[in-house]
Amino acid sequence: MATLGPDTAVKFLTNSKEPPKWNATKKQYEKNVKKQHNKIMRYPMDIISASTDYLKIETLKHTGKGSGFGQGEMFTGSTSEIVVGKSGEKDVAIKGMKGGSVKEINKTLHNALADVTIMLPIPQNIGDSNSVGWGRNEINDWQAWGADVALKASSVDDFGGFGNALKTAAGQAFSEMDESPGSSAIDIFKAKLIASGTSIFGGNVTAQGILGRTTGQIINSNVELLFNSVTLRAFTFNWNLAPRDEKEAQVVKNIIRTLKQKSAAKRDPDKSFGFLNAPDLFRISYMSGSGKHKFLNSFKHCALGSMNVNYTASGTYATYEDGTPVHMQLGLTFQELNPIYAEDYDDSHAGEGVGF
Repeated sequence: MATLGPDTAVKFLTNSKEPPKWNATKKQYEKNVKKQHNKIMRYPMDIISASTDYLKIETLKHTGKGSGFGQGEMFTGSTSEIVVGKSGEKDVAIKGMKGGSVKEINKTLHNALADVTIMLPIPQNIGDSNSVGWGRNEINDWQAWGADVALKASSVDDFGGFGNALKTAAGQAFSEMDESPGSSAIDIFKAKLIASGTSIFGGNVTAQGILGRTTGQIINSNVELLFNSVTLRAFTFNWNLAPRDEKEAQVVKNIIRTLKQKSAAKRDPDKSFGFLNAPDLFRISYMSGSGKHKFLNSFKHCALGSMNVNYTASGTYATYEDGTPVHMQLGLTFQELNPIYAEDYDDSHAGEGVGF
């Protein structure tokens, strides 16, 4: 008669799925805490393996605590002033300006446990597009001069003093205008006055037009392209789904249903009436076997903005006996939760390939 080993015996006697482990030092059995694995779905079932390149989609619970405000200061050091510019020999400072820091929701999700993992083939026509916002900006010499006048007056600490200083600076500025060669500033003010008066009668007349007609000159607008915004990237993926047997058909159905449910808003009966909870979030990665792809781009955490399913991808309605369409097309559009910054490329989550 065969004898049972200690682990097998304990498992049999305790009716436990995982037997306790023997601690030789303490000479006792200890509870075996097995890591909980999330639900994994893959299509096709027999293609994605340890040596295959594929796209991994993980669903994450939106805790509602990802972004927000943290405590902090907008400057460092013992001083309570921030120098934001100079006017003549005096520094212009904002005293006691303290604020917070905005947390990136992306940073809070790196170690989040996935609820569901979906593995799909890498789609055709993949790519990435990184961009930032740049815009045309103009300022002429007279506007720059006016800004300097206001800047000189801004070195005071109270509004009353600011008003008096502004009047004094403006008076000095107009005295300087009278002494300027050609009195060009006077011509500008005359042109503006004429343009304002003409517009009363419905004329579309500008100061630039008046100057051009009377003096043959225009105001020199110093044009510069200035950085003005960051952008959020979006990625669209498309797959052809053609299940080959009943088991694979069930997996395809589960993948579509899961993605629909995870991307939908949630009603929370435990919270106040009239509120909705955010849909789940997504962590997507190009994979090669069990590791991240060594060349293709990385992603920040995403929201699933839109999902499209075509159940007649071949142009005609055809199903198997259980009702599963023979050919479907799945389209997903993800949008990243946070912009890409230069510092992100130095982060380990950028991977060893082309980065984000």
